[in-house]
Amino acid sequence: MARPTLLIVEDSPRDTQLWQCAFESAGIAAQEVVFASDGAEALGILLAAHDHEGGIRLVVTDQHMPHLSGSDLICCMHDDVKLRATPVVVVTGALRHEGPVAPSGWYRKPARFGELVTLARALHAQALAGSSCTGTR
Repeated sequence: MARPTLLIVEDSPRDTQLWQCAFESAGIAAQEVVFASDGAEALGILLAAHDHEGGIRLVVTDQHMPHLSGSDLICCMHDDVKLRATPVVVVTGALRHEGPVAPSGWYRKPARFGELVTLARALHAQALAGSSCTGTR
């Protein structure tokens, strides 16, 4: 069974379901993607997965969430020596990133499902390659 390589952090159940459908439509196994509903839950998943070979290779987070925002998640990861090197991509409806630590990449949430499938495919390939993203759209 494949280990999760991508962590999607999204507080909207509707958007989480869209991500799940996008990965399925892109032909990406459900076992390769794990979901968290906010930054605090994501930190717990990241710390637990860090000790496993491979761990989470890319975090994709919304920016505005309860409990711990995407910006705060990025700061917490940057402050943790074990998580600092994990690339983080922000996919949000916001017009710009808000926070002192810049993400590896930033994308506006796609308006069309086909665009989300394309983005899901690209993010999965990036996670498998282990490269950091520099995209801004």
